[in-house]
Amino acid sequence: MGLPQEQDAAVKQGEGHEATAPVKKVPVPQEPGPGQILVKINWTGLCASDKSLIHDEWKAFGVAMQDAAKGIAGHEGAGEVVAVHSDVQSLWKVGDRAGVKWVVSVCRDCEFCTNGTDELHCPKQLNSGFTMPGTFQEYCLTDGYDTD
Repeated sequence: MGLPQEQDAAVKQGEGHEATAPVKKVPVPQEPGPGQILVKINWTGLCASDKSLIHDEWKAFGVAMQDAAKGIAGHEGAGEVVAVHSDVQSLWKVGDRAGVKWVVSVCRDCEFCTNGTDELHCPKQLNSGFTMPGTFQEYCLTDGYDTD
């Protein structure tokens, strides 16, 4: 049985305090990219930071949901792996349980990533619901290398 072509997702609409996140149909990623797994989300939480991103509450500080997130917030999700890129098949298999957190991935090459203590400062990090689509959808791509 293959993946569906479409899924339900809560997608940001509007700006500021009046913004909403109605459920809409969006495409399901059919194959994870390099280093990625695709997770069928069974559970997701709503964090205050999701509300702040949806309502543009941090815009004055230069922080706003990026276009690459496609309006889909969420970074506290868990579910079942339904697809695995070939380069992480030694770490994951279809059916494994996986979580999706705020920091989806880091570059693994910069000074912050290689010093062993500061990867959260990586300037190339990707964040769920901020710089890539988050967990307010049925299927979510996430990093397959970070198994912590």
